[in-house]
Amino acid sequence: MRSEAEDFLRLIASRVAIPLPFKRVSVLLKIILQTAVVAGALTFSLVGAASAFVGSASTSGSAAANVIPPINIAAGDDLAFGAIVRPLSGSGFVRIKPDGTITKSGTLVLLNSLPRHPSSFLVTGSVGAQFTMDVPDSIDLIGPGLPMSVLLLPGLDPGIPGTIAGGGTTVKVGGFLSISALQSIGLYTGTFPVTVQYN
Repeated sequence: MRSEAEDFLRLIASRVAIPLPFKRVSVLLKIILQTAVVAGALTFSLVGAASAFVGSASTSGSAAANVIPPINIAAGDDLAFGAIVRPLSGSGFVRIKPDGTITKSGTLVLLNSLPRHPSSFLVTGSVGAQFTMDVPDSIDLIGPGLPMSVLLLPGLDPGIPGTIAGGGTTVKVGGFLSISALQSIGLYTGTFPVTVQYN
């Protein structure tokens, strides 16, 4: 009994007027079926390989770390207002700017017997790195009489960074001191914190 495939091949052969013996049809059918199976397997393999290739990708990333030295600050000169003769009446002031400029008002007198200059600090750390400096707004000088308030004048404005140079960067802090004619005679001293940090 012939299969439907064999009948189909005979039908094709009859339409093109090519008589084919049954055995030749059977052989031809087997060849066609085997070729189709092989082609199908090859097509499946190629599609599967292409799908695996397109469905994944890879690359490489990188990582790095730059270790720098901690920031440091060392005190140099103190904020020195020097020897001051108190005013005869009222009050006067002494201003020492961070750049070393000195001005005064009133009848007080500035003597040259003692040095007069802003305080200085050396900031070291990673060369080229930026940093900020924080100081309090004011401090009190304590002595034999009433405390005297000093308004601090930092050379590096808050929020504006400085840069660490090779060998370190020097920053300075000046001050504004008001003295009354009633201020008790004597030595007045005080301290203030200075903080620096990488920006």
